[in-house]
Amino acid sequence: MYLELKAPTILQRLATANYQESPYMTLNKRKLRALSRENAKVKNVRTVVSLHMKFDNDCVPDLKYIRGVFGIELTTLLSAYKAELPFVVTQCVAEVEARGLTTEGIYRLSGFAEEIDAIKMALDKDGEKADLSVDKYPNINVITGALKLYLRILPVPLITFEVHPLLIDAIQHEKNDLQLSSIKHALLSLPKPHYDTLKFMIEHLYSRLTRTNKQNEFVEFGDSVRPTLIHHPPNLIWDVRSDILLLEIMINNCEQLFGK
Repeated sequence: MYLELKAPTILQRLATANYQESPYMTLNKRKLRALSRENAKVKNVRTVVSLHMKFDNDCVPDLKYIRGVFGIELTTLLSAYKAELPFVVTQCVAEVEARGLTTEGIYRLSGFAEEIDAIKMALDKDGEKADLSVDKYPNINVITGALKLYLRILPVPLITFEVHPLLIDAIQHEKNDLQLSSIKHALLSLPKPHYDTLKFMIEHLYSRLTRTNKQNEFVEFGDSVRPTLIHHPPNLIWDVRSDILLLEIMINNCEQLFGK
């Protein structure tokens, strides 16, 4: 009886009520505004960190707080492991140099995605103890696929956003001596973990090209490794040919550029 008597009055009030001004919605609006402000702060911090990240070399993270190795910032990872080079890179390169340097299509072909994911999971879980041997992964292309994936998803690219334009400017010099000295000077601006890892990779790629003696394949080869070593800030368009030329110069002159 109560509902029958009161329902018409309640329904009439609902028809004219302003739901947006109700206490419930007012509270929710405040929460949403506060949450939006926090999200904007986090987004801005992430953008600044990814583009202009500076690291304290004295900071040594605890390994128990680092989950896996893929997608972990390079300086942080090497500090935690007290290492000069990431073991993902050294172990994958060791496998390639042992059984894959003369393989046709190396670094151009990536192998099966399922096996690359399996390698990623093994390295994330078992670290340096992960088995990458030929018995476990006979297809060398899945090893290079995992290596390319590791470098491609680094939060801060191996060639950082700040240094990349300096290198592109350096290769514009027509005089060879000035060009190489400018590139070398720009490379020294990289954080040490990035410099050391890039040096290791360039020397490895140099051994690939000299072992096969196929300098004419560089355009295809350079385009295969370019997205691994060089990333661009989002929403910016870069000349791919300049990136390939930069890699070609660094690989062909690795002794002059990275030597003492």
